[in-house]
Amino acid sequence: MRLTGFSRLVLQTSTATLVLLLLHTGAFAHKVSVFAYVDGPNIVIDAFYSKSNKVVNGKIRICDAATGEEFLHTATDEKGALTVPVPAKAMADAADLRIRLDAGEGHQAETIVKADEYASLRRSRASKPQTAAAPAPAATAPKGESKASAASPQQRSADPPPTGPMPSSLDEAALSRIVEQAVDKAMEARLAPIKRLLLESAEHGPGLTEVVGGIGYILGLFGVAAFVASRRGGRAGK
Repeated sequence: MRLTGFSRLVLQTSTATLVLLLLHTGAFAHKVSVFAYVDGPNIVIDAFYSKSNKVVNGKIRICDAATGEEFLHTATDEKGALTVPVPAKAMADAADLRIRLDAGEGHQAETIVKADEYASLRRSRASKPQTAAAPAPAATAPKGESKASAASPQQRSADPPPTGPMPSSLDEAALSRIVEQAVDKAMEARLAPIKRLLLESAEHGPGLTEVVGGIGYILGLFGVAAFVASRRGGRAGK
């Protein structure tokens, strides 16, 4: 069968498209990703090539995103996961964290955890009450003072009550901190499932079915174009 110029172009384009898609599929199989989020006092990290292919023993470096100062150097477990506490130095500096993954063979990825994500933890640590001081010993009466001159319990009870507003056992600042911490904990509990859903979404890449379907769709379009071109060519030859 003799091919027209347009049919030859369609065939060449289809072949090139198929090759590019196959190359893209191979490249995607080696693409590595890292996902991290704050959960309470910890940073939860997940490293993966795909949902079913995790990065085992991948090197993880946690650094100051602005200065590059390294806070922690560790590795993922056999499930590609890692849970570490938020570095104390990072909390003190209110630093954004750059989490970098090295999976070997040149496969690297990184993500950023903003300081705002663990701000509630910083506030909680900062608002911890200091150790209460020991009560001062009761004052004793001077030796020269006679027992008779000391006020009797009846006399002390007869004294008028102090005037003015009574001191509050819980000042406004402390109450505000308690409410803020309760709200932060409630928000973390509600956001935890959303973070897990985001992680699952990030892990889900195009599978073989989607790739093959995409190739078939593109080739189908070129087939329709070739059919239309051949019909036009046949009519012109009559």
